[in-house]
Amino acid sequence: MKPLNQTVLDMKPSGIRKFFDIVSEMPDAISLGVGEPDFDTPWHVCDEGIYTLEKGRTFYTSNSGLMELREEICKWYARGHRSCNPCAAGTGG
Repeated sequence: MKPLNQTVLDMKPSGIRKFFDIVSEMPDAISLGVGEPDFDTPWHVCDEGIYTLEKGRTFYTSNSGLMELREEICKWYARGHRSCNPCAAGTGG
């Protein structure tokens, strides 16, 4: 493994990183930080991820999301007599 550049080694951790490190040591703390779940990923989600990787679907999508997913979301809304066209299905943020 290549050693890290000295500039990188000299970087100080950010204040928020220090805060998360401190809080992670507190047994009763509830983190409202970066959105990490407090439960294991359900197996059916893992299984779908594995299937997707095996099929080679390892690319980035457009900013508005996969067309197939967007179409299914619109169909779901239409079943409730609502419209969502056009729609976007991003990763959040």
